[in-house]
Parts: sequence; structure tokens; C-alpha cells
Amino acid sequence: YVAGGVQYEWQFDEGDNERTIDVTAERERLKKEIARLEELVASGERKLNDSDFPTKAPAKIVEGARKQLAENKLLLEKARAALAALPPE
Repeated sequence: YVAGGVQYEWQFDEGDNERTIDVTAERERLKKEIARLEELVASGERKLNDSDFPTKAPAKIVEGARKQLAENKLLLEKARAALAALPPE
């Protein structure tokens, strides 16, 4: 294709499309990520369940904490699913 007066050409080698991963390393990475996310979720839940935080903090801060907790829960769910999808050891 042409962009900015320069012609670009792409060539793809079909053999380069396959990726391999080190399953053991990926398993360890996911386990660490899961542990980190579990801590973040627990911390967020403690903060939001604290009777003082939601009543004393500005509404914008509380809403941000709720959104962050929801995001961390989603990331935790995805990391657990990715770990479960790895081939057995």
C-alpha cells in the first residue's frame, strides 16, 4: 500500500505464524499474577467493607475503588482461566 508517498510491501512467511511458549514459565508467571491479584482484590474488599471509608471518602474516590475492585476481579478471573487452559505438567 502507499502512505505518505512511500510504497510499503509486506511479505509473510507462513512458518512464522506459530508461537511456542514455555508452559512451565507461563504457569509460574500466571501463579504469581494470580497471587498479586488476589491480594489486590482482598485489599479492595477490605477497604470498601470498612464502615469508615465509604462514608468519609469523597464519592469519586469510593467509585474509583469500586471500579478498581471490579477490574481486578475480572483480571483475576482471566488469569485463572488462562492457567486452567494450559496443558498439564
